[in-house]
Amino acid sequence: MDRSKSSFHSTERARSGILMSAVVTVALWSAAPAYATCLAPLISLSHSSGAPGSTLTVSGRNFAAACAAIGGKVSAQPATGIRIEFLQGSRQWHLATVNANKNLVFVVRVTVPRSAAVGA
Repeated sequence: MDRSKSSFHSTERARSGILMSAVVTVALWSAAPAYATCLAPLISLSHSSGAPGSTLTVSGRNFAAACAAIGGKVSAQPATGIRIEFLQGSRQWHLATVNANKNLVFVVRVTVPRSAAVGA
């Protein structure tokens, strides 16, 4: 799944989708040699469809603010201030701000804005 956007489609009542985007401002860098790698952030959603007002879980992994390889081992600091946002056309809703844990993971439940247009 794309590291900065994920589609979240409306229910059977509408054929077109509502765009769900997790906007992430994370500084990623790697001073690692070829044998040590800092993994790219990944985002997943608990549901692939839903309507305005429905809830879903947004999960992220590999969210590091800084990542480096020292002596062949990867060392990473958890990202903080990760913004979860819902985008639809020119409209934008801030749903949550989360911090990754020491394992570079976050999980948060969010609600699709009730004012989001179905099928837009």
